Amino acid sequence: MTQSSVNQASFGERLSGACDVHAAYIVLDVHKATIAVSIAEAGRKEPEFRGEIPNEPKAIDKMIRQLSQRFDGQPLLFSYEAGPCGCRCA
Repeated sequence: MTQSSVNQASFGERLSGACDVHAAYIVLDVHKATIAVSIAEAGRKEPEFRGEIPNEPKAIDKMIRQLSQRFDGQPLLFSYEAGPCGCRCA
């Protein structure tokens, strides 16, 4: 088995097992005053827009605590977009 085939197999295994690692994928579209929040639960096909929160430390902390509680403390994967190109969670 070559290194290339090992890397490809590992990559495929990581993709197929991604839902087993994280309970949900949280996408944050960051703006100066607000943060738009979308959530894609493991195994779902489409992410859902969950609304906006103020871009303030207390609001972010509250959101993280609520999500942690909602998903029983399971690992969550966060990503954010803070540039002018928009945000897409697929």
